[in-house]
Amino acid sequence: PQQWEIIADGYWLTFDYEKASLAYRKAPSNSRNIYRIARGFHLRNKTTEAKSAYQYLIKTFPDAEELRLGLKHLASLVSAREALPYLDQLIAKFPEDTPQTLLIKANLLESLNSHTSAAQARQIILDNYATSEIASQYRWEVAQKLAQKGDILYAWKWAQPITVNTPNSDLAPEAAFWIGKWATMAKRPQDAKIAFEYVLTNHAQSYY
Repeated sequence: PQQWEIIADGYWLTFDYEKASLAYRKAPSNSRNIYRIARGFHLRNKTTEAKSAYQYLIKTFPDAEELRLGLKHLASLVSAREALPYLDQLIAKFPEDTPQTLLIKANLLESLNSHTSAAQARQIILDNYATSEIASQYRWEVAQKLAQKGDILYAWKWAQPITVNTPNSDLAPEAAFWIGKWATMAKRPQDAKIAFEYVLTNHAQSYY
């Protein structure tokens, strides 16, 4: 088994995922190897085999670090309704990933026409994880859609918290610049001035 693990690792490192999966089946049965069996089949579009291996990982190694990606990948292979319990499990076991998981869950709920539940999940992100990158990305997506519809003032309001909550994110200079532009268009010159000065002071080397 140890020799098969060396062979499997070699295939894995050269991106030959199918052969890696087959070799890992003969290697020691630990969480890393089981995850790689599943992921290898997944990357080769062998969905049935991948689902079976991910489910085995969850059942056999419920506390392994590999469960983080295993649950996420498995949720992407099943129907939206089947995926929800896996996402709940992901939140319970890896709370630090909650913002991203909640956004995935919200999108799935939306696809199931559970609009109220989807909105609640997104609101939890904004209320409880305001300083996360995911919250700012979500705010930015909404702000851009509002601006495209011509609702400039509302776009400005949605984008404003981005620079406060995640000032060091890659998104901050672009968001701040457009906050200034939208404030200008909404005839709020003082707010525009503050936004542009923020860009110049905090992101002087950025494009914006």
